[in-house]
Amino acid sequence: AGKLETVNRSFARSFGSLSSEVSKSLSEMGATIGRNVRDLKQGAVAFNSFFKGLGFARKESAELSTRLQGLSLDLASFFGMSDQAAQKRFIAALAGSPEVLDQFGINLKQAALEVELLARGIKTSVQTTSEMEKTHARLAIIMRAMTSSGVIGDAEEAVNTYAGKMKQFLSVMTELKETVGGLVIPVLTKLMEVFIGLGKIVKSIGTPFRMFTELLNSARARSLAKELNEIKVTQSLINQLEEEMLINEKGLQILGEEKFH
Repeated sequence: AGKLETVNRSFARSFGSLSSEVSKSLSEMGATIGRNVRDLKQGAVAFNSFFKGLGFARKESAELSTRLQGLSLDLASFFGMSDQAAQKRFIAALAGSPEVLDQFGINLKQAALEVELLARGIKTSVQTTSEMEKTHARLAIIMRAMTSSGVIGDAEEAVNTYAGKMKQFLSVMTELKETVGGLVIPVLTKLMEVFIGLGKIVKSIGTPFRMFTELLNSARARSLAKELNEIKVTQSLINQLEEEMLINEKGLQILGEEKFH
């Protein structure tokens, strides 16, 4: 439930005013293919961050994010990989690492990209072409390759297969944990607020208490020093008395010896 809270917050901040629209599309997608909406939102946020980073407008970035989220699920379903792994491969490929999709029959190498750019009327070299144009070209290649291979729509087609049912089961379990967590988290949040408040109170009284302890220790130290000083003075007086007694004793001895002689 804590993760759901984080994803929802990130999703709202990433898509802004388009959050409701994108959320609706992802909810429909999740209902159709049996996926947890939280996971779809998390994937969409990753795609949206990528597209916005390249300079795409907010609306186009949101549309591409929803579209790529669906394509990554089709790829995952068709080739039997996890949804997260397929998503990471898509982002890596769009960022300029064509080798991550080679094994799936999607050729995004420089030569193929140059052909696609020329077909789109762009005659500049790959190196001098803007990242946005190259991204559009890569998307066109991906769509064409996935369509010809029969990958498009496989996530929906595989809903009733064992693999599809397993993903649906994991989705339901995740939603169940989120529901239970949604009931517990508000209570835990209140408890944490109480403990934080207590901590602040203890901290606020801690400084005066520490100062009092230090003052008390200082007073004790001064008292001990005073006692030690008094002991030294007393010892000094005793020493003086002993010396005087010793002198008197020697004097008496001398007088006695004089009388005897």
